[in-house]
Amino acid sequence: MTTLQKSVITAALAAAVGTGIYEARKASNLRAKVQTLQQQQSPLDNRIQQLTRERDDTTRQLAALRDDNERLNRNTGDLLRLRAEVARLQKRPESVALSPPAQEVLDTSDPNWKPNWIVLRPFDLSQFPDSTTNITSATAKDVGTATPAALLQTWMWAQLSGDTAGILKTWDFPEGTTEEQKLERVKEAQRDEDNIRQNPQSISRPAESRVRDLFALKNDYYLAFIEQKQPNTGTYVSYQIFRRVGDEWKVSFGKSKQ
Repeated sequence: MTTLQKSVITAALAAAVGTGIYEARKASNLRAKVQTLQQQQSPLDNRIQQLTRERDDTTRQLAALRDDNERLNRNTGDLLRLRAEVARLQKRPESVALSPPAQEVLDTSDPNWKPNWIVLRPFDLSQFPDSTTNITSATAKDVGTATPAALLQTWMWAQLSGDTAGILKTWDFPEGTTEEQKLERVKEAQRDEDNIRQNPQSISRPAESRVRDLFALKNDYYLAFIEQKQPNTGTYVSYQIFRRVGDEWKVSFGKSKQ
């Protein structure tokens, strides 16, 4: 091999090696850049995910606010209608009171008596600890008349036992009723009770009774709805007029302006 050939071969080898080194360095630089870009991209991906979550949360909050706003608008409309209805009902008794029929004295002992529903106002029975008491005929006893439920139990006990003093204690008589008239009314009730005891098949006693609702009328009179349960006929509701006399409650059989 001549010197020229050797020089050419050496130059070719040197060029090839140089090219390989250059390409290797270039590839290394590119890999470093790619790594740097990937490292920079990771926080961006996290930020994009965070922004996406914030956008979704904001969208949900906006939808909830829209629902709340629509509900508020509906409630406002209902409130305005209720206020108008209350105002109408508050004015109506005053206008009705000017008419002669409203000034009539109603006899609440009449079986056909019906309450004036316009002026009913709910009474909060929960202020009495015994308001949820279920009273049975077998366990009824004299517990006084300090609450509506106590009155119902004492009244039931007085009727069943025929106790004269108990009946008089639970009844509210019309003004002007004499003692003789009161006693005569008590005797009638006792005779009725004797008839029921002698003919138990004619009238069945309720298994349980309780004062379910109480509505204020006028002059300390109240409309009491009494829930009664019977084994055969199920549950039914009757009503009775109660009267608050000082700290005591009475069963009213008198006349009152309702």
